[in-house]
Amino acid sequence: MFRRIFGEITGARLSRMPYFGYTVLLTAVLVVVVFAIVASIAGLENISQGNITAIEKRFAERTGGPFVIAFMLFMLALLFAHFNLMAKRLRDIGFPGWPVVLVIFVGIAALSAVIGEEYAGTMNTLVWLVLVLIPGNAFANRPAVEQNGD
Repeated sequence: MFRRIFGEITGARLSRMPYFGYTVLLTAVLVVVVFAIVASIAGLENISQGNITAIEKRFAERTGGPFVIAFMLFMLALLFAHFNLMAKRLRDIGFPGWPVVLVIFVGIAALSAVIGEEYAGTMNTLVWLVLVLIPGNAFANRPAVEQNGD
C-alpha cells in the first residue's frame, strides 16, 4: 500500500476505484492527525481553565520546534502522496501525469491568490470528481476506427 501511494512515480497508472479509496484514506489520516492535535490542545485548555495565553505557552513548551517540523514534513508527505496518486490517475485517463499535476497545482494556486481560497477549494473538489468519474483511457491516443464499405 505504501509503495502504491508513495512509490511508482513514473509509469504507474491507477484506476478510478483505487484512486477514490486512496484519496479517502489520505483524507482520513489527515483528519485523525488534526483531531489528535485539537484534542491535545483541548486537554491543555482544561488544564489551563480557558486562559488562551497559558494554553499557547503550554503547547509551545510541550511541542515547540520539533513538533512544527514534524507536522510540516507530515503535511508535505501527504501532499506528495496526493500528487502522486493524481499523476497515476491522469496517466490512466490518457494524460501525461506530473506535467498536468503541475499545471493543476499552479492554476489552483493562482485562482486562490487572485479570486479567493473558497473558489480554489471548489476547484480542488471538481478536479477530484473529474478524476474519480472519467474512465480509464478516455483521452488516450487511439488509432481511428476503420469503417468498411465506404
